[in-house]
Amino acid sequence: MACTALLALSIFALGNEASSASLTQAQRAAREQERAHQRQQKKCARYQARLDRINRKLDAGYREPRGNELRQQRRELESQLFRECR
Repeated sequence: MACTALLALSIFALGNEASSASLTQAQRAAREQERAHQRQQKKCARYQARLDRINRKLDAGYREPRGNELRQQRRELESQLFRECR
């Protein structure tokens, strides 16, 4: 059963390689642009998740040296989000 799935997967992969070879330059560029866009979205989502985590820590309470560190991290992440993810 596993061999059949592996064979099907390898046939599918070979089919994809053949079809990507027949793509035009514009299609390859569009595909790469879409991948770059998806990578950017993932990066922005990671920034937002880190920012949310910092905000939860700030809301939960802290002692003063840690609060200053968290606020600094929040400022940096907000700046990155603004520059890279608008």
